[in-house]
Amino acid sequence: MSNVLEKEDVDLFYKLYSRLLCFVNKQAKILQSKMLSPNEFETLSLKDRAKIREVLYTQKEYIDQFLKSKNVQKLNNDELAIIESWKSFEKGNFFIYKHYKKHSIFLKESKKAFAVCGIFDPLNEMFPTPPVYIETVLIPFKNHIIYDGLINGYSIHFGSGFRNSLKDSYEKAKRNEGLILQLSVNKEKDSH
Repeated sequence: MSNVLEKEDVDLFYKLYSRLLCFVNKQAKILQSKMLSPNEFETLSLKDRAKIREVLYTQKEYIDQFLKSKNVQKLNNDELAIIESWKSFEKGNFFIYKHYKKHSIFLKESKKAFAVCGIFDPLNEMFPTPPVYIETVLIPFKNHIIYDGLINGYSIHFGSGFRNSLKDSYEKAKRNEGLILQLSVNKEKDSH
């Protein structure tokens, strides 16, 4: 396990995710003036991408609609399975608690701890001094948990008391749920 995806997986993620979000845009008529291709999607502003993404995660039935559409004709079974797996997402606010060599620890609601990899850029370079409070969507990708390409970070300074409470929350989450390594019905856990 690496702290970022391999180059071919980065390309695959963006290929699949762009196609899905272009489909959502077309179906929900979010950016009505735009009939987007996957290449055009990648050039959209963060604000426009976030609008489309919000619709996807509030109406995840779009994933099933996409998988039944003609848009998937050129995708293989592995690619279809990746898109299907995105129904097992975790959306919300997280604390990036700590960075390890193979992943970063994201804490949610002091109850769950996720082992998350960066997509292209290592999370420890994007957020070098944890803890950091963020909003994002975690999704499965092959044998990793990644974020969906958009992270909204908040500029908040945390004192030593809060840092200690995060450490306690992490230890409690590991005891109760284990470190979550996979987002699926049967989440794989580790004691890290």
